[in-house]
Amino acid sequence: MMKKSIAAILVLLILFVTACVPDAPITPTPEPIPEPEPTVERANESAEDVEPEPTPSAHRTAPAELLKLQSDARWLFEQRFLPSAVFEFHREIIDFINDFDADGMEAFLLWAWEHVAAIVAEYQLGDQFTLSDEYRPLEAFGLGDEHITEVTIEQLNKDMVAAIIKMLDMDEVRRSTYIGIVYSAESELWIFTLEQSYDFHVFCFVGIEERGSFFEVENNRAAFIETIIEVMETQAEPAGGVIWSR
Repeated sequence: MMKKSIAAILVLLILFVTACVPDAPITPTPEPIPEPEPTVERANESAEDVEPEPTPSAHRTAPAELLKLQSDARWLFEQRFLPSAVFEFHREIIDFINDFDADGMEAFLLWAWEHVAAIVAEYQLGDQFTLSDEYRPLEAFGLGDEHITEVTIEQLNKDMVAAIIKMLDMDEVRRSTYIGIVYSAESELWIFTLEQSYDFHVFCFVGIEERGSFFEVENNRAAFIETIIEVMETQAEPAGGVIWSR
C-alpha cells in the first residue's frame, strides 16, 4: 500500500520537473511554492571524482548539469514530496515520532529520497540513467544517502515531539540545512525548515500547497529546535503550516 501511494505522489512530482525558474527572495508571509531554479553556486565536484565507478555515459555529464540535478532533486524532495508523504503516511510518521524510532524515520526518509532522486535523474539525464537499470549509481551523480545526514527524535516540551533531520548543506537559496517534522498533543503535524537565504538562514514552514518564512535564525541544530518551540508556543496557528490534523 505504501509503495502504491509513493508511486502516485511521484507521478505528480514529475509535472514539476519540467520547468525551472529563478527563486524569488524569501518574504515573511506565506507564498505559493515556486518551481526549482537552475542557478547553482556550490561545489567543485565532477563525475570523475565520484565512486563507485559509474557507467561511461555518466562520465560525460558536465559538473554544472550534475549540480543542477542535485539541486532540483533536493527542492522537489523538501518542498513537494515531503509534505505530501507526511500527509499520506501520517499514521506511520506519528508512530515513528511517538515511539522515538529515529531509525524507522530515517529508513523511511532515505527510501523516499531514493525514489525522488531516481525520478529526477531519469528525467534530466535521459539515457544516461534509467529506473529500469539493474545498476543505478545514484551516488555517482551526487544523489546518495549523504543528503540526509542525521535523524533524531526530540521531546520539545510536554506536548510536542519532533523528528529533527539534518540535511547536507548545499549552500543554495531555499535548500534546507535542517527539517523538523513536529507532532503535537492536539494530533497535528507540521513541517519546519531552516533554509539558506542570501548570506543568512531563515526559519520557514512548508505546507501541501504553500510555504512561508518567519525570520533569520542561526544555522545550527540548537537554534533550529529553540525556534520551533518558540513559534509553536507563541503562535496559535503557526502560519497555516499544518500538514495533517485529526
